[in-house]
Amino acid sequence: MNVSYYIEGLLRQMTAQLARDYLGIVGPAGTMGIEGGFFRFNQSNSAADPGKGKVSLDAGTWAATTAIYFDILTENDVDATSFLKLVDSGDVLLIQDRDDATSYGRFMVNGPPVDNGGWFTIPVAHVKSGGNVPKNNAQIAVVVSYT
Repeated sequence: MNVSYYIEGLLRQMTAQLARDYLGIVGPAGTMGIEGGFFRFNQSNSAADPGKGKVSLDAGTWAATTAIYFDILTENDVDATSFLKLVDSGDVLLIQDRDDATSYGRFMVNGPPVDNGGWFTIPVAHVKSGGNVPKNNAQIAVVVSYT
């Protein structure tokens, strides 16, 4: 998870809460925002912990993917448990190869994340993709757009 995005999001939420509490200002409801981080890709399609700092799919192609498996740690050893627990049905999840912008998969989350103790399963439906899935151990960016 990119810590600066996380802190920026928290600051926006705190500022909005202070405005509501002390100024009585209530604005229109908006989207929750986006968060993300860097992981490594594991080409295994097993429903298992993908390994420290890694993410894997349940299929060998973007289009056939119905579940994504996340280790609770990012590539940089940041505990992403809270980030993963916040993912919900209707959110959009994007995975992109860091070194190849043509290699990406965009998915709609279609169920709650499952905490498997040290790793998560997130059920998804394929929306759009380009290129092939990343090579094993490639650095990937993961972004979630919360609804």
